[in-house]
Amino acid sequence: MSIIFKPKIREWFGTTPKPTKVVEARTVRPLKYWTSTELQKVVDLRALGVSLLDCAKLLKRGQHTISATIVHHDLYGRIAEKRAMHIASVMDDA
Repeated sequence: MSIIFKPKIREWFGTTPKPTKVVEARTVRPLKYWTSTELQKVVDLRALGVSLLDCAKLLKRGQHTISATIVHHDLYGRIAEKRAMHIASVMDDA
């Protein structure tokens, strides 16, 4: 028995060109920044107890965008103050 190299992989295995994948460029959406009036609307709506989903529909934004904006701009205090003001006005009238 002689030592002769017999390849186990066929010859054509390594010579075929790999198919190239064509990637189309994505269109980038323009950024829509929050204005102070929109932030005030978020505060007013949340103080009235409107859900995040309904706020998103009214402001034509995403639900997660509304919640992220509340966190990013730290609107919790302003919402709580506005809610307390609404409650106080109702209790004063009664």
